[in-house]
Amino acid sequence: MLCDDCGHENPPDLQFCEDCNSKLGISQIQKNTEIQEITQIQEITKIREIPQKHEQTTYEDKEITSYSDDKGVRITNKRAIFENKSYDLTNILSISLHVEDPYRNPAIISFVIGGLLLLFNQWWGVILLFGGPLIWALSPKKYSIRMFRSSGETDILSIPNKVYVQNIIDKMNEAIKRRG
Repeated sequence: MLCDDCGHENPPDLQFCEDCNSKLGISQIQKNTEIQEITQIQEITKIREIPQKHEQTTYEDKEITSYSDDKGVRITNKRAIFENKSYDLTNILSISLHVEDPYRNPAIISFVIGGLLLLFNQWWGVILLFGGPLIWALSPKKYSIRMFRSSGETDILSIPNKVYVQNIIDKMNEAIKRRG
């Protein structure tokens, strides 16, 4: 996808430009409207920009994407974005893989009822008796990213794909290490 701001060619699955970090897919009319609104606000409040020295930009100054996928996950050197939520990496104390056991009460109930029905010579109790362990075995665990921040802990991406979640955790840890 071609960026309207800088002209950089980006992969089609990104939401933000890799070069200038502008949101991709915003129409020129929306951009012009936003620019006019900002100009009006500046005129009303009479904000004047003070010329500043142009210093060499460092890694910390520019937001650089280190990971992006088609599921709405994006990791940069400054933040982690999951669909429509963004988390500042400087506020994250630690990240870990959290395993959530499935809700297995239906399996237990099926097993118990099946056993009771067999005691009363009900042949279809066999189905429930063996169905309980089957339900138990087929109930997948869910894996999520557990972020510990000063404001508390948050679980993100509760899905059954452990490898995918661990990959994102590794990318976040790399971004935090690079940030310092």
